[in-house]
Amino acid sequence: MVKNGKWEIKNYARAPYPIHEEDVLKDFYVLFNEQMIKGRIIHRNTDLFIFFNRQTKDVKIDNLTPFYSNDFSSSMCHVRYLQDCPTAVHKLICDLVKKNSMCFANNEVGELIRNWLID
Repeated sequence: MVKNGKWEIKNYARAPYPIHEEDVLKDFYVLFNEQMIKGRIIHRNTDLFIFFNRQTKDVKIDNLTPFYSNDFSSSMCHVRYLQDCPTAVHKLICDLVKKNSMCFANNEVGELIRNWLID
């Protein structure tokens, strides 16, 4: 019998307002546990944060799109670890994650990103 709620998924931050295309600086992708997550760097007024949501449509990732996965690739924008920062965009992503400037579409996405970060 469960006596406390420690098994429950914690509540992760949601976007403070609806996200519009003009707020998006750059999109990037994280492939973790066979789940594709889309990250969007959002800049509106003085706010700067990452919004994560599940990528449900097929996406073609070019050599200029930051992409994180455990696979090896010769593309400069495809890296295996968050700490690898070959471009200014990768550095910005790393800095925003370190500052915990992240929002999530739902708690499942929050858990996936949390597990990716501790992996």
